[in-house]
Amino acid sequence: MTHISSLFEITADYMLIDEKSERLAASTSETPLRYKHGTSQMLPALEAVLQGR
Repeated sequence: MTHISSLFEITADYMLIDEKSERLAASTSETPLRYKHGTSQMLPALEAVLQGR
């Protein structure tokens, strides 16, 4: 199994909801979230949670 580490190309689906569970934003199959891990393209807290997974 591969684990996420610096410079990995990450592609993920996401859904952002508020405290009332209302959808604020979401990816689609045509527009997934894409970023290079460990290059400050993503929120540091999110990268910290994904590191090593």
